[in-house]
Amino acid sequence: MIYDLVLTIGVMLLYILIFRLVGTTVLTVLGQKKLYIHRETVGFFAYFALFQMVYVPMVLLRARFHLLAYGWILTLVILVLLCAVYLVTAGGKSPFAMPGDTVMEEGLLGYMKWPVVIGCAAFVVFLVLQQYLGWDTAFYMGNMNEAIYTDTMYYYNGNDGTLMKSLDFRYALSGFSMQFAIPCFLLEVSPTIMCYYGIRGLGAILALLIVYDFGMLLFEKNESRAYLLVTAFLAVNMFFFTYSATSLFFIRRMNEAKGYCANVVLPMVALLLFMIYKKFGRHLWALLFVICLGSVGASMSSMMLVPALLGLGAVLLAINEKRLRPVFYAIVCALPNLCYVALFILNHEKILVIKL
Repeated sequence: MIYDLVLTIGVMLLYILIFRLVGTTVLTVLGQKKLYIHRETVGFFAYFALFQMVYVPMVLLRARFHLLAYGWILTLVILVLLCAVYLVTAGGKSPFAMPGDTVMEEGLLGYMKWPVVIGCAAFVVFLVLQQYLGWDTAFYMGNMNEAIYTDTMYYYNGNDGTLMKSLDFRYALSGFSMQFAIPCFLLEVSPTIMCYYGIRGLGAILALLIVYDFGMLLFEKNESRAYLLVTAFLAVNMFFFTYSATSLFFIRRMNEAKGYCANVVLPMVALLLFMIYKKFGRHLWALLFVICLGSVGASMSSMMLVPALLGLGAVLLAINEKRLRPVFYAIVCALPNLCYVALFILNHEKILVIKL
């Protein structure tokens, strides 16, 4: 248990470092080094976008899980080396640094940073201790155990272990479970520990970073007010929890892909749309495309919800700008999600069936 927990924490820290490296590279390539948005959140989506390119062909070809695991590690090593070389040669003196033109208010609000950071850390600890075990959580654990112990991907039902007749695209098209099964396989970490502590904690950190970035955008880089927004977000989730509120996905189900969709994917899409509305820099639509490209890898629920949110945002932007260009850009951004929708429909209608 202690061994698994220590390794899980180490793996999550490694994920955050890789996300920061990849996110910094993406922003540098797009000429967005001065954009105030956390590199870890951008890197998370870019990471899953690339992982899906490796994962989806393998799962559709019914490849063995160990081929995915070793193939992805090789891809990841190459990716890290390429990012490091690029940032050294083109990233400037401090490629990882966030823009420094922020404001801290005087008085009591000027001392909010560390109390809020410590409060967030305490909240993450509280969150990972919520031992919720619903059908979906058990299903994810079953899928991860199947991959590790049978060397297959989505051959067996994650809940009851029965052999499936065909590949169920509803779950198989997203690499969320298989991504987190890879470190479990390589380091012999329990998938249960990874689900309860690792996946849940990582998702909470990413969600809090996005809330903070919303605060910096809303209050024009006023750190004090951004910390106030994070505090309000934590308070609402802690003290107004109901099973019909978004708190269910944040506090109870953050180890599931639906929790990532509710607290990471959709808020990130909304944040980018708001930045586009505020005209923060160039190439924001290209950055939004990267977010969409990795969204289904983070959660299959993003297949439909992201295009819906994009469509709503694009219509509002088009009305504000009095031209249809935002709608066209939104359609392009949603193309990856719509491709997954097409595959899902073909599978659901028994037109595209991969027998096991």
